Amino acid sequence: MSAPTPSPPRASNSHAMLDLTMFPHVADGILGACDFHDLLTLRQTSRAMCDRVDTLMTAHMTVNANHLDTMEPHLTTPLGVVPVLKSCVGQWNMPDRLTWTHKRVCAALSRTTTLDITSILAASERLAPTRLGTAEPFANLQCVRLYPMILHDYTSHQLAFSAPKVVVFGAMNYHYWRDPSTSQLDGMVKFLPTSVLPRGTRKLVINITGEDIVCGVDEPPGNDMDAISLSLTDVVFIFDRHSFQGNGQWRWGFPNPSSKKRMWFVMFILHFLGEPLSNRSVTFVDFDKIDFNCMFLGEPRSPNAAALTAALHLFVDQQRASETGTRSSSFSDGSRASELQQLHGRIDSAVHFVSLSDYAGRVGWPEVELESRPDVQKDDSLSPTFQSLLDLQALIG
Repeated sequence: MSAPTPSPPRASNSHAMLDLTMFPHVADGILGACDFHDLLTLRQTSRAMCDRVDTLMTAHMTVNANHLDTMEPHLTTPLGVVPVLKSCVGQWNMPDRLTWTHKRVCAALSRTTTLDITSILAASERLAPTRLGTAEPFANLQCVRLYPMILHDYTSHQLAFSAPKVVVFGAMNYHYWRDPSTSQLDGMVKFLPTSVLPRGTRKLVINITGEDIVCGVDEPPGNDMDAISLSLTDVVFIFDRHSFQGNGQWRWGFPNPSSKKRMWFVMFILHFLGEPLSNRSVTFVDFDKIDFNCMFLGEPRSPNAAALTAALHLFVDQQRASETGTRSSSFSDGSRASELQQLHGRIDSAVHFVSLSDYAGRVGWPEVELESRPDVQKDDSLSPTFQSLLDLQALIG
């Protein structure tokens, strides 16, 4: 009797099935390699994929205003028009229209990590969570970037969004006004387009770009020193795009003295370091790129870092001499003298001057990408990913 003929092997499924919910990092890698058109196609395959694509598309959002007269906020994204947002643009201030579609929008925006504000802050304030009737949108922001567009941005706005990092792209704004008691012009420098930094902000980056702006106001604007919060531990000034080369004395017939700019940095830094918090630090990036006369006109020529450090120590010494002359009780027991001596030490240990490449080596290029303008000057030392983004931006125009 012959042996039975073996049955042919069962055909196996040649398509591997992968549950992306069990391997979210795999899904994120696949979606991250897709272009915008492919994302729109994948979005239609399932509800789970739709939610994941919406999360990716809304991870980086931009707020601007369609019309400055109405300040109607408008949400966009660097990737393109996000389908989940199309049905609700222009209806943020109408709570009765917060239908289930808007709930999906709120859920998508709750996963936004980077928010660019390119309109006047009043427009972005209308997108605050309290105005949406829910605390979900923008609840997980990691970085808010402010691009002040007009002089009105530097008045008395309060930032409506909270994030561990706040980045400001702006110029050295010199506000002047006429003192009614003396009829003399007075003025002050202002960098921050918000009167208060939200609680929870740990890092403030001021990327100083372009030339100085001089404007007249009816009364003194809010002092930037008042915006410093107790949670703030790191302040970074970036000068990689600063282009002012004038003598810092006059512009368009109005006073714009370099001493005011120098004193802004002195007062801001000392106010920041004056708190007895050991982990606070101040970093100047590419500070040597600005013209010496921009901030130190009339001072002995020296490297910018040395000139500013000397100005910081000089102010502390002048403060000590002034308070010693008053014979205050705090000086009699030595407590105030000790505080000022410790402030000298913090100036030397907590104020750093580095190049852009050195700063990138410290914090990593992903952080530099967030803290630098898209049109940052091309540098051969830039990371390949960052440089490709810059080249794409230049190609688009």
